[in-house]
Amino acid sequence: LTVGRGDHTLAPAYEFPVTIEDEAAPRLSERLDAANDLIGAIARMHGLAVVLMHPDPAGETLAFERNLVARWRDRAWFATMTEFADWWRARDALELDVRGGPGAWVLDIPAGQPENLTIRAPKARQVVGPPGVDINLVDHTFKLGPMPADGRIVLK
Repeated sequence: LTVGRGDHTLAPAYEFPVTIEDEAAPRLSERLDAANDLIGAIARMHGLAVVLMHPDPAGETLAFERNLVARWRDRAWFATMTEFADWWRARDALELDVRGGPGAWVLDIPAGQPENLTIRAPKARQVVGPPGVDINLVDHTFKLGPMPADGRIVLK
């Protein structure tokens, strides 16, 4: 986002478009299959689906929400807008540098980066952290813990 577009200054805001909302026609009870199909298409691209539902009428809205959650419970991350914005703020604050090396990639992580971040390295078979830092690679995914000043990680 830019403010006024004159000087290309970034605005301190995040925008998450609403994907599914409860006030559009047809009624929610008639849109469950279409909602699941749409969320499935977004999930294939690892995207975000925002569902806006008001607390009334509770019966139909609640039934839709329960069915949607039951369908996606084990495959999606459910969060409030604040939690998702917190995730984006942490992502924007992250400073990583990746460069190719002989037979490996090197991930440089400056000290002071957010901790407990999950990194997915689809082609990595082994991850070697800096001395004293153990990194567990599970299904091409690992979590970052505290990093020393030279937070160099080698992905093989």
